[in-house]
Amino acid sequence: MSLPNSLFISSRQEAIAHAKGEQATVTGMYEFAGLTDLDISILFSIAANEEFDFDLHEILPMDEVEDSEVFELPARFVQVLAAKGAADIPVLAKEWAATEELQCDPAGLIPVVTALIDLSKKEGAHHLYFTA
Repeated sequence: MSLPNSLFISSRQEAIAHAKGEQATVTGMYEFAGLTDLDISILFSIAANEEFDFDLHEILPMDEVEDSEVFELPARFVQVLAAKGAADIPVLAKEWAATEELQCDPAGLIPVVTALIDLSKKEGAHHLYFTA
């Protein structure tokens, strides 16, 4: 894992401004490194307890942002995450770490899974975003 990433809650307009380096209001900013949109899509399938399918689980970049990849996480993914609790975190991290794409120590993914679940519970009227 080597690329900078972030998760945050925002309105779509503020997420676009943030991605463009403009003054923007985002909350719950969590920064980490090295996950791709495919990795997040795979976590979606794991959390939903479904076999991975691009048509069901792929997250797509926002069209309005050309210089960086900003993804609005699908509402169904956020709902699945919001239904998870503390006991689910190590289970999700272990299964995710064992995927062909990651093959890493699950301990390194626990903070990311924790942040995703926590932010999904706080989303409210705004949306959850991932940057790659």
